[in-house]
Amino acid sequence: MFANLWAVEHYKTFKRKVFWITLAGTVGLLVVLVLGLYFAAQIAVQQGAEVGDLPTLLWPNGLVVVLNDFLSPGFIGGIVAVILGTALWAEEYRWGMLHLWLSRGVPRATLLSAKAAALVLPLFLSLTAGLLVAGGVTGALTALSAGAAPAGQVDFGQLALSLLRSTAAVLPIAALTLFLGVLTRSTAGALGAGMGYLLLGEQILGGLLGVIGLSSIGMYLPITLGKLLTMHNNALLRGFQGVQTLPVGGGVACAGVLLWTAVFLGLAVWVFGRQDLSV
Repeated sequence: MFANLWAVEHYKTFKRKVFWITLAGTVGLLVVLVLGLYFAAQIAVQQGAEVGDLPTLLWPNGLVVVLNDFLSPGFIGGIVAVILGTALWAEEYRWGMLHLWLSRGVPRATLLSAKAAALVLPLFLSLTAGLLVAGGVTGALTALSAGAAPAGQVDFGQLALSLLRSTAAVLPIAALTLFLGVLTRSTAGALGAGMGYLLLGEQILGGLLGVIGLSSIGMYLPITLGKLLTMHNNALLRGFQGVQTLPVGGGVACAGVLLWTAVFLGLAVWVFGRQDLSV
């Protein structure tokens, strides 16, 4: 039953415009960012000004920046997770699909779990498309600037593993948004609350923990753990051992984001199991 539900949810997801619009928006925004920052740096250099904190977007550094800075849980990766997490569930109440499945004897926990599992592949594909297209743009810019893109300097095996870790890093945000969708039964509520937590939630929580002398706990919040996981990606892709200097190890960060995902999904299942769908 679970496998059949999972397959149906994938079919529905890839038939929805929201997935393709999100994917196209992710790619388009990344291309604009890459080109904008590249030309801003070029203009600054030509005018004799300091480039400052603008990242170097030529290979191999450009690929690292696209994956770990632009597609990070705190930026585009997190936004994609909120949008897809909202689309996965919140509209189901309005469409009446939940009543249809439940009327056929599908357990609520199975239904919600299958929907959550069906979110992983769309997230991965969105991040992959963004990396491929934006990484290709950085490669083209590198070839124009240096005559060739040094593909031999890129560890593509480690890049693929980093893409998997980046997908894991945004899972807690998607699971939180799913929980908010179940809790509010509202597309606007899930999207607004999810974006609010993404942009401000952990900053506020971190500040409050600092006030009461528990600032060290802040690094174990879901988005912060996701960001720490991408920092490990940075270190591994650049081929240095800076991972030892981070406050949380890569294994701990990965386990942490998966644990937060399970917690939010468990809360969503608990709330959904007690909802009266007749009102």
